[in-house]
Amino acid sequence: MTEELFIEKKEYGFRLVLSAKESYFIKDKNNGWFTMTIEEDRQAIDIMNDKYENLGVKDLQELLCKIMTDPSETLEMLLGEKKNIEKVTIEFF
Repeated sequence: MTEELFIEKKEYGFRLVLSAKESYFIKDKNNGWFTMTIEEDRQAIDIMNDKYENLGVKDLQELLCKIMTDPSETLEMLLGEKKNIEKVTIEFF
């Protein structure tokens, strides 16, 4: 099954929206770390912290670029599950 990824770019981070129920908000944490809030119906249900270097990037901007250029592989590294993303739409807020 193919999926579409919506990215909501905000001044302080970005949200990855995979469906009406499934979304993730990523923001910079400092010193090479980021925080990913796992959301259900846009409500936080869990928080994960990780290093940018674990994804092969150096900061939030590079992570966003990697998600836009190789969404399926990057989401698999972030979420631990395979996604077949064929379309990426970005909205700036």
